[in-house]
Amino acid sequence: MQSETECSKVNYCRGDCAYCETEAYWDWDGKKSKALCSFVDNADGTTPLQESDCQKACGGSFSELCYFVKDANGTSQACITPPPSDAQGNTVTDKCLGQTKAVANGTVSTARYTLLQCSSFLLSECGWATSQFAEQMSCKISRMQCKNKVDCEEAGRCDYQADEWQIQTNGGICVKPLDFANIDPMTGAVVVVVVVGVVDVVWFVCLFVLSVSIRTQ
Repeated sequence: MQSETECSKVNYCRGDCAYCETEAYWDWDGKKSKALCSFVDNADGTTPLQESDCQKACGGSFSELCYFVKDANGTSQACITPPPSDAQGNTVTDKCLGQTKAVANGTVSTARYTLLQCSSFLLSECGWATSQFAEQMSCKISRMQCKNKVDCEEAGRCDYQADEWQIQTNGGICVKPLDFANIDPMTGAVVVVVVVGVVDVVWFVCLFVLSVSIRTQ
């Protein structure tokens, strides 16, 4: 850096953020196959169609390929559809490219074909997406570089003083009230730890004495 101005332009996030992502998100070719095509409202390009509009967009009735799903809480939903029949490409990612389809007698007039990936879901929706789409999408919560300043500031920082990767993989830790009866009021040390420490020292001394005894014989 040559100046304070140049230094001030550098932005970074200390730490990482949790996102809903494809299990092997670094495998670009594999990730392309872990996606579905969906219908959303063409007006904003993001809002999934309601069930009635989804049925109309699916041609008037649902099928194994064109259907509506919603979580038990009613907070997450999706209108799944095959890509347009005339789309070119080898994967859903290649074919589902924002084409539009007219919806007759619906609350929306036009639906847009939109790629649905694990990253399309909020962190709070990832559990539902993981169970609902299973091997089709292989979603999981992953820790990665924060995408923007807002995500970075909301990520929070927690020092577990333990193997953080295993804790995150297992979904967190179980916390229970501390039994203060085992704490020395003078030193704050846990009595059990002190006792174990003494036992360890005694065991070490025994081994050392035994070693010296063997060598002198």
